[in-house]
Amino acid sequence: MGNRFPILRIFGTLLKIFGVISLVLTVLAALASCLGAALLGETLRQFGGDSLAPASVLGVVNGIFILIFGLIFSLGLYAQGELFQLYIALEENTRRTTTLLEALQQNP
Repeated sequence: MGNRFPILRIFGTLLKIFGVISLVLTVLAALASCLGAALLGETLRQFGGDSLAPASVLGVVNGIFILIFGLIFSLGLYAQGELFQLYIALEENTRRTTTLLEALQQNP
């Protein structure tokens, strides 16, 4: 019974893998945003800029937004992959229950 719906199984697994990959990339992008803003602020300060604070604060805020929305997107991908696998398991259990009930009905 495990051979049914191979494409859906592959698609569900791929969605889960993409969810994990996007989570890792989200964390890296958030860190890069914070680091890049800090480096930009320091560079601006070296060339006569007023303060390090505005660029750093904007970088941290941008990093937080990247992290929040990336996390939502990643969890959505992973959950969609889980739903595909849930639907397949539900179909298998329904088929098994139907077979069992039919066997019980034939042998009262």
